[in-house]
Parts: sequence; structure tokens; C-alpha cells
Amino acid sequence: FASNIAMLNASLCANPSLVNRTLVKAHGLSNSAARCDLFQIPSINFGDTVSVCDGGSYVQQKEAVQKQLSNSCRRHCHRRADGCAGCASVQKLGEFRAYQLDDVVDESLLRAEKAVKMDVEGHEYKVLLGAERFFTQGNPPRAVYAEVFQLGAHRSSFFAKLKEWGYEIDL
Repeated sequence: FASNIAMLNASLCANPSLVNRTLVKAHGLSNSAARCDLFQIPSINFGDTVSVCDGGSYVQQKEAVQKQLSNSCRRHCHRRADGCAGCASVQKLGEFRAYQLDDVVDESLLRAEKAVKMDVEGHEYKVLLGAERFFTQGNPPRAVYAEVFQLGAHRSSFFAKLKEWGYEIDL
């Protein structure tokens, strides 16, 4: 989303020493090229957006996302003035194209020193599946920072893949 790019650019303006050492690639990432939708319950802002990408199980994914977001809202609704009244309203925020990281990375980035921060709304494991070259060739990232609370059934596979590539896990 354009607002994310604007926030990243504002952060770089506030930290000019990072400008020449930071590369922002405005791509959604997954394990294959896909069109994805981003969902959220607009009455809350806990960063609880979830992406669903096209494919054979799109409808099932979307239903699971709606349930996940509603459950998250209900866990926090005691803090809200209207109680849980706004928790049933899951809305699509927008859409984006996702690509495999290995398909959008260039040779200079493979050779560069880097650390990676992943916050891809539950797609972290799928990003790894499309990024083996990025994580194993050239100069692999020194560190990987990732949000893992939305990984669900893929959590152990995510950690296993990083360990397979030589990373130590520190939670």
C-alpha cells in the first residue's frame, strides 16, 4: 500500500544515515505470483490485518481469516467503548500483487550485507518457500526478524526451514 511506502520514506528521512544502506522493494511476497486481498476489522487497529491470496482454497482461506480476525477482536473488545459490537465487520482493505522473493531480487542484493524484517500478515512461511536462493546464496542475511503469531499450522515448518538454512532461532 502507498501508505506503507510513505511511512518507510518518512522513517528514512528521519534517519538520513540509513538512506544509502536501505533498499525498499515495493512488492508483496509469497511462495508464488498471486493476487492477494488484505482484510481487517476496521474498528480496531492492533495491526491485525491478514492477507489471502488467490488459489484453489481462496474461499476457505477467506472464511478462516474472517474467523481469526473476529476472534482477535473479541479477545480485545473489553477495552472498547462499544464492547464487541464492531467485531463482526471484517472488511477488505485493498489488494496487491505478490511475487516470490527469488524472482524480484537482483544479484547486487544477493551479494549485499543485509538483515531481513518480515511482517507479511501470516505469509512468512510462504515467503521462505519462494526465497531459497535469497537465504542461501551470495551473502545470506545475517539476521531474520519475523512476526510469527499468525503462522498457525506453519509455525514449526517456518522455524525448521530457517534452521535448515543455518539460522539459530531465538524467540
